Amino acid sequence: MKRKGKRRIAAGGVVFRKTGRRIRIALIARADWTVWCLPKGHLDPGETLEEGALREVREETGLTALILRKLAPIHYRYREDRRVISKTVHFYLMRRTGGSTQDHDFEVDEARWFDSREALKRLTHPAERRVLEKGLKRIQAGKGQ
Repeated sequence: MKRKGKRRIAAGGVVFRKTGRRIRIALIARADWTVWCLPKGHLDPGETLEEGALREVREETGLTALILRKLAPIHYRYREDRRVISKTVHFYLMRRTGGSTQDHDFEVDEARWFDSREALKRLTHPAERRVLEKGLKRIQAGKGQ
């Protein structure tokens, strides 16, 4: 018997720091360092998308950040317990304000800063790569200050 599908909403961030012309992006590693991705996760009850994105970034990377603007969401489907789950992840462009990647939580194997080009190469999922590309265009255009 096939179960009815379910929708899930998540939020996350493209977290950057800029030194001169150099742009660094925070990524997280999962699944024994085989998957590199942007920090993201589910919303807690009563949380807004922005609150959830900031919390997930803090938990998964150890960083605090300021939301600068919303980026395009991504949509995908996957199977869980014979159900098809339809998931939407809302991403925000964020500037790091504090914290350390050494303070990430147990859910991730590692949080690390990468130069923007290396971050694009490391990202496992093409949809997240497109989100990062859009975020980098905003930063380079001066809209990510």
